[in-house]
This record gives sequence, C-alpha cells and structure tokens, in this order.
Amino acid sequence: MRTILIVDDEPVVRNLLVSCIAAQGYRALDAVGRAEALELVRSYPETIHLAVIDQTLEDGNGLDLARELSALQPGLRVLVTSGWLEETVMSRIQEADAMGFLQKPFKPEVLLNRIRQMLGREGTAGVGNHN
Repeated sequence: MRTILIVDDEPVVRNLLVSCIAAQGYRALDAVGRAEALELVRSYPETIHLAVIDQTLEDGNGLDLARELSALQPGLRVLVTSGWLEETVMSRIQEADAMGFLQKPFKPEVLLNRIRQMLGREGTAGVGNHN
C-alpha cells in the first residue's frame, strides 16, 4: 500500500484530501503545517511515497518544506498545490523532476489522476483501481 502525506493548514481542505485519498486505498497521513510534517516524517517507521503540500502554510513555505522532507526521505515525490503561484516559484517546481504542481481549486478525480501519474504504474493502491 502506498502512503501519501497531506500537508495543509486548512482543516476542511486537509480532511477532504485525506478522505479522497484513503477512499482509493492509499494510506493517508496528514499534518497541519511544516513542523508537524517534519516530525511525522522523522518518526514514521515506513516509507512515505508522496507528499501533497500546500504552497502557503502558516508556519512556512511549501517548497522549502518539500526540500526538507526530501532530504529526510530521498526519493519522496512532492505535489505542491496552490491557489496562486509566482512564476519564479513555478519555475522552481518545473526544474525538480520529483515535484509536480496542481492549481487549486481542483476536482478529486484530477488530484487522483495526478497522484497516479507521479507514483507511476505502481501508484495504484486498491483493488479495482488498476487502470
């Protein structure tokens, strides 16, 4: 089973993403912000395959957090979400091959398709999700 970490400081958004991802057979972990995400990754005993991180967090920047998490767990893929991004930030995401971007708002199907793309063929999680 693939594990996905959701980092978003908006409770409604975070809970919706966790529910959507868990319903597809992924193990969904969540963190409110930078500090909680770093602690979770440091203490989690298994591999986290993908982190979905909001660009703007109350306690930090999503791209900075992505780098910190990747240093703790090499090979971690990161999907940054945001309602807006400056072009310079967007170019930083495009230069990193383990990172992707998803513009808010998005439909659950779009998120799930993007997750499957980022995880590759092994990204399908549950029975009946093998497309």
